[in-house]
Amino acid sequence: PFIKIYNEEIVPMLLSKDLVLKGLIVRGAASPEGPWENNRRLGIGRTARLVEFIKAPLDNEYFADGDIATSSITEDYEYLVALMRAAGDEQADTVAAKVKECGGDERCCKERLKAHNGGKTWRRLLKEYFPSLRQARVVMWFSRKRTLPAINSGITTTEFTSVCAVPTIPQPEFGIKWTRRHLIALRTNL
Repeated sequence: PFIKIYNEEIVPMLLSKDLVLKGLIVRGAASPEGPWENNRRLGIGRTARLVEFIKAPLDNEYFADGDIATSSITEDYEYLVALMRAAGDEQADTVAAKVKECGGDERCCKERLKAHNGGKTWRRLLKEYFPSLRQARVVMWFSRKRTLPAINSGITTTEFTSVCAVPTIPQPEFGIKWTRRHLIALRTNL
């Protein structure tokens, strides 16, 4: 859904100068299956590819230094726990405890989850949740340019106001009800 919204609605407004891009955060992630080094490469690649996609139809004038903040997650265990909790998964707290025990060490998380319950939990996560972890996310901030008539002069002035572009995006897998509104959200597997 993001591709259509971006190409058909946002880009034309940016090109016509009705919207002014104020900031962009792009974050790519990988799921835990596969070797850690490969997952790191995938997270970085997803981030880079999404930035390229966003920049492609626009001139470089839209992107000053510091406008784009990027990061990548090698294996996104925090989002895994969030998906499990949102789905009401009975093992969400157990997985969250394993992730917390590792203090952010992704390799430790993988080892502990693979060893838990004879590997049954890991195999279930692999099928049910890991495909949703392979994604890139984007948040875009805009200002909308609007023209207002000046008082008693006939001259127009321009004022910038902040806007939040919120597309209608279908609910993700598992019937999750999101508790926060995304400005613009994208999940892609490149």
